[in-house]
Amino acid sequence: MTADDGSPNGTRARAGSPQVVHVRVQAAGSRALSEATVTVLDEQGRQVTAGRVGPDGSFRTPVPDTGAYLVIGAAPGCAPQTAAVVVDGVTPPTPVDVVFTGATPGSVSGVVTGTDRRPVPGATVFVGDEQGEVLATCHTPPNGAYTIGDLPAGTYTLVAGATGFRPASDLVVITERSAGGTSIGTGPEPARRDLVLVPEVALQGTARTVDGRPIPDARVALLGPDGLTVAVTDTDAAGDYAFSEVPDGDYTLIATGFPPVADIVRLGDGSARHDVRLAHPDPGPDPARS
Repeated sequence: MTADDGSPNGTRARAGSPQVVHVRVQAAGSRALSEATVTVLDEQGRQVTAGRVGPDGSFRTPVPDTGAYLVIGAAPGCAPQTAAVVVDGVTPPTPVDVVFTGATPGSVSGVVTGTDRRPVPGATVFVGDEQGEVLATCHTPPNGAYTIGDLPAGTYTLVAGATGFRPASDLVVITERSAGGTSIGTGPEPARRDLVLVPEVALQGTARTVDGRPIPDARVALLGPDGLTVAVTDTDAAGDYAFSEVPDGDYTLIATGFPPVADIVRLGDGSARHDVRLAHPDPGPDPARS
């Protein structure tokens, strides 16, 4: 049994007898950290004892002799904290308070490349949390490398994008370092993720007559292998058209002029005038973006 004064059975220990060291582990704001561990070293740096704190953040341990001891507190996602305690064998040691002020940040780094394995400079890389909130953003230099820090342990979505490429995303899990000796809780492991951007497929051209004159307002449609319309556009005043963000594959390109218009015209004595309006039917929502 350990008494509230920190000495075994409520009695003062004699010199040379075990003495109880009481450690109280807290986070900033006096919140107890029940997952923390405590390691006690003697003056020669030898480990005397180590263990997990109780549910209230408290840890008590006997030490074999008088002298100075180093107390090391560690907790998941936090930088280790140290404190010294002196055991004189006469007076019960003052409880040692170990307070964690903040988490050790983790990081994710990698290289953004194209499918040809060449780096993509100027790519935008951002990290979002599980709620979809963007936490950090950076841009790649000429070598395509990136590093985003200040990330505590957790699960994140990593997204990269660049002009002329489709966005690429991946899931990143930043974990705590593995336990080994007294290295428990030394912070999250750095994560590594390389992202490959696939170029956007673009198709462009000009609609012309057989004698080379451009045709404005021609309707141009792309049909997939199944015969369904993938994308539709109209040529501009110079007869040019363009499709972007079209998936890889084989397509049928169909270009047409205005559909015929039929009107009833009644003529009597004298001359008459009848204007004809030509228009393409509304193609509806772009199927390539739906």
